[in-house]
Amino acid sequence: MHRQKRGELGQSRFAKPLILLTLIVVFLAPADLVAQSSQTLRVFEGKARIVDGDTLEIGIQRFDLHGIDAPEPNQLCERDGRQWRCGMEATYAMAALLEARWVTCRQRALDAAGSSLAECRFGGPKGFSVNQEFVRQGWALAVPAHTDEYGAAEQTAKAARRGLWSGTFVTPWDWRRARQEGTNVN
Repeated sequence: MHRQKRGELGQSRFAKPLILLTLIVVFLAPADLVAQSSQTLRVFEGKARIVDGDTLEIGIQRFDLHGIDAPEPNQLCERDGRQWRCGMEATYAMAALLEARWVTCRQRALDAAGSSLAECRFGGPKGFSVNQEFVRQGWALAVPAHTDEYGAAEQTAKAARRGLWSGTFVTPWDWRRARQEGTNVN
């Protein structure tokens, strides 16, 4: 019979592999979520769930798309003298853009409320900017106070009368402010 030496009490030949396996299970993220940290920069990859026109989730992490603003889901716009649900259309357009695509979101900043602002891409590192493409399609506006990266894409959408630019609308930030003040702008 093998006698255990002092310090080996309770350890079997399976102890080290079991401890290693436990650490792997505890510290690994779900398969659809990969996070890397480089100082404060975080990168998340996976299939995105669409919250609204400018908000995505990968796993449990929620992102607002940096530098752009899309209408809220219940926001209405006007086209050809009739109201239309531009906020829902923007949400559907984002869903169509990202349909089953693997997305990489790189956190760029935190807003005043602590929400993550991210630049998201699909098609790998040399792929397309979701933020820029959504502005180019006319479903979101560039927010110059955050960045000047998307101004040209907005001018392209406006000239082609794409998305929101096919009619008239209240900017999403003015619409939200009016709602907070109790004013109905639709």
